[in-house]
Amino acid sequence: MCLARGAQRHSPEMAPAISQGRQPLERMAGQTSPSPRQGAKDYRPYRAGGLTTNQDQGLTPLATILRPETHGFESVGLLRIAPRGTLDTYCDRLRAGRDFIEMSKVVAIADLAIGAGQPLGLIAGPCVIESRDHTLRLAGAIARTCRSLDMPFVFKASFDKANRSSIDSFRGPGLSAGLAILAEVKRELGIPVLSDIHEPNQAEPAGRVLDCIQIPAFLSRQTDLLLAAGRTQVPVNIKKGQHMSPEQMETAAKKVRSTGNDSILLTERGTFFGYNHLVNDLTALPRMRAFAPVVFDATHSCQLPGIAGHQSGGRPEFVPMMARAAVAVGCDALFVEVHDDPENAKSDAATVFPLDQLAGLLETCRRIADAVET
Repeated sequence: MCLARGAQRHSPEMAPAISQGRQPLERMAGQTSPSPRQGAKDYRPYRAGGLTTNQDQGLTPLATILRPETHGFESVGLLRIAPRGTLDTYCDRLRAGRDFIEMSKVVAIADLAIGAGQPLGLIAGPCVIESRDHTLRLAGAIARTCRSLDMPFVFKASFDKANRSSIDSFRGPGLSAGLAILAEVKRELGIPVLSDIHEPNQAEPAGRVLDCIQIPAFLSRQTDLLLAAGRTQVPVNIKKGQHMSPEQMETAAKKVRSTGNDSILLTERGTFFGYNHLVNDLTALPRMRAFAPVVFDATHSCQLPGIAGHQSGGRPEFVPMMARAAVAVGCDALFVEVHDDPENAKSDAATVFPLDQLAGLLETCRRIADAVET
């Protein structure tokens, strides 16, 4: 936990000063923090785990940390952020030279808004483009589900799975054919589209079609790839490397921002825990939200990478649980790979989520998001 030297916890005796229960958090969340960058706009107040201002208490800025186990009542501890040089090493890295943590801003993907203060969004689709007809049919079905829930939706499908476990695995139609299919989805269905690139020379043609370019987790430190994606000025979704800490993702975001492209999403998709296993530290969501809006990848988080030797396995029964937990903690969008026939999916069959169960999952997650928001 980031404690400024000399900061003190609030004791139960101080309860009247900051009220009890969640009221301080709710009160503070309704006030706007000053932007850390000159000219920055669209910054919104951040809830539990973020920063805010409270002029009445004279604490500007301050961290809000829920620590009910250390107090006589369920309260929000208020910690003054000390001047530069007085925080411990971890906080210095987290702040990365700023006087206080930057709030998550809103990113526009086509005509949709993803970020603080916006409705929970969805990035969803098959792992890979299997055919034109299947892609159009699945995109239409997911879009209808999202429209019924009034949920912002970006369609996702890969034109080339360049990191498959086996040389014999299906990779997709390739750059040209895949982009043509995604362009048709966009044109015929009116849906924003996202796909991933693996080489810098794919960025320019992809940027002419896609509404959001995705950087795969394994490639999230590749400077030339990040720069090429940024130069398109198309929003960029960077998946957190399974080997990277949340704080290290700021360096990836900075590479894209160096091109003048500030439309960045960061996606959590699990961290390696030994061989063939991933775990999720959900504190990564608020920690990365200091740098950009955050997305939670519920399906890849349940993957067992390479466990079958020639392909990855997974525990898809945990996808709903992980999605619900991430929304409760706080994320700006969910990422879910979806298929109408999971057992016969040509990629990630062990983790893709069944289309016929998607509406129920999204309805539950939306209700959780609404409850957290209020």
